[in-house]
Amino acid sequence: MKRTWPIFLVVCAGCGSNDRLFPLHANAAWTYTVKNGMGEFPQAVKVSRVVPVAGGPGWELSSPMGVSRLRWHDGVLIGSSFANLRANPPLPLLVASGGETSRGWKGRLYATGKTYEATAKLTQKPEKVRRRSTELKVVKTLLEIDAGDQVILVETTYAPNIGPITQTQRVLKGGVETFVVGIEHVTGP
Repeated sequence: MKRTWPIFLVVCAGCGSNDRLFPLHANAAWTYTVKNGMGEFPQAVKVSRVVPVAGGPGWELSSPMGVSRLRWHDGVLIGSSFANLRANPPLPLLVASGGETSRGWKGRLYATGKTYEATAKLTQKPEKVRRRSTELKVVKTLLEIDAGDQVILVETTYAPNIGPITQTQRVLKGGVETFVVGIEHVTGP
């Protein structure tokens, strides 16, 4: 049986003053266009409440795809829970400085009723992109999660004062790369 873990990292966030690249506050909301194997459809994401994450206050974001729990910790956005995956310790998702950097991770993933030993690497760099006839200074991240028999690749583009504006998730297994899901920002916050 093929095992994939659509993480849907777009439904992640943190709290505190580090959130220039993912602005958060109670009831903040975004709308995205989601593309997956079932088609293309709009998806609303909303900050629903403050929750504990890795021993401190974080945010829970809710959407029909599921719930994610994240927080800013020492200038890094970390995620402990996603739509169908938990990570211990939390995965690094974004470094607040927005500069070129990388972070490593080693821990356990909990999905499909099983525990998986895994490693991950987050890399990010600032870039300029053209979006809706406007040039934006953005931060692009790549999170590569190696879970043994497969590698999950999550590419996200963050724009200041907006948050994620694009994201794609692919799975590499047995030398074959498969598209899982893509999102594009429509509105919000």
